[in-house]
Order: sequence, then C-alpha cells, then structure tokens
Amino acid sequence: MPVIHTFLTFTTLPGLAVTSATIKIYGQAITDPVQMIGRMEGSIAICVSLLGLALSTLTTNIAANIVGPANALVNVSPRWVSFSTGAMVTALIGLVIMPWKLVRKVTISSGNPLE
Repeated sequence: MPVIHTFLTFTTLPGLAVTSATIKIYGQAITDPVQMIGRMEGSIAICVSLLGLALSTLTTNIAANIVGPANALVNVSPRWVSFSTGAMVTALIGLVIMPWKLVRKVTISSGNPLE
C-alpha cells in the first residue's frame, strides 16, 4: 500500500499546479483532466498524461473499493484473515457479482443509459 500513497502524493501537487496553469494557458481553469488532455498537443505528452490519468484512477478505485471491505474482513477474523487475503476475497467477490452486468440490466430495463 505504500506505493499507492506515494503515487497519490506525487499526483496531487502537480495536479494542482497544472490546473492553476490552465488559467494562463487556456484562459480558464480546466479541472477535468480528460478535457485538458484533449486540448494538448504532442503525442508523447498526451501518452504520458493518459498513463498518469489511468494510474490515478486505478489507485483511487483501489482505495475506495478494496481497502474498506478488506479491513472489514480482517476485523471479522483477524487470526485467520490478513489484509492481503481480505483484499483478494474482496476482489473475487467483485468479479463474481459482475457489476458490469448489473449496470447493463438497469440500463436496459429503464430504457435510458446511465449518465
């Protein structure tokens, strides 16, 4: 987990600096990273930015969706379940319930795509 915290630290400060710089560069503050990447020029800069965006999304989702349930499983049986085991069980449960199919069913039954 220290890698995740380190990555979050190193993405927060540059994120604030880049958002502030968009005011000077584009004349307005752009807070959506996807919109900002869409305005960028240069394929290397775009690729590096997309990689950073993907890693930021991954670390945020891991923190939001794995850490809590894994800790809950550890608290149920701390003698038998380590944090790593709890995280793996959480990930397996996430795969078994297939949330992408649940979202699709809701979309199809309501007739409107989720926005």
